[in-house]
Amino acid sequence: MNRNTLIVIPLLLAISGIGNAADSPHNVSIVSLFGGIENTSVINELNDIDTFHYTLAYSYRLNNNLALSIGYVRGDSSSVISIVDFFTDSSLDYSAFLMGAKLQSFITKRNAFFARLNIALYDYDIVDSGQVVDSEDGTDFTNTIGWSYLFDTGLDISLSYEQFRMGSDITIEGLGFGVSYHF
Repeated sequence: MNRNTLIVIPLLLAISGIGNAADSPHNVSIVSLFGGIENTSVINELNDIDTFHYTLAYSYRLNNNLALSIGYVRGDSSSVISIVDFFTDSSLDYSAFLMGAKLQSFITKRNAFFARLNIALYDYDIVDSGQVVDSEDGTDFTNTIGWSYLFDTGLDISLSYEQFRMGSDITIEGLGFGVSYHF
């Protein structure tokens, strides 16, 4: 076997694996979300109205329309600068572990609409002037609807609208952009 064959065979195997990646049931994703905070309680210390968070997730596709997933969310309202931030030093810091399901309906070979429902094990702190003024942890739900585009290489991009509830006091609604890879 000559040297060129030793180079070409692994290269062809890698290319053929990339071509089949979109058919794999395994998927990892990262989604960033920019949204607004709705504070429906008597927690007056939270004056921030915008937040940013990211979600890291792994999902396993059971069939073309259903996948099960686990993930982690981390967010912070102080990472977003808005006009309100000039008048307040309060912030919402939050995180959650997610477990859920994603229903997907392909409208073409590569385009799909999806809906996702997660159970969230959340924890948040409201910080004002460097002091934690309120804290809560518990279980609630997140729901997402969106659109995704799947490339043959296994790369997938998505746009979504998400509602993330943390108890009866805090709700985050926003737009997300995601990138995922099937392997």
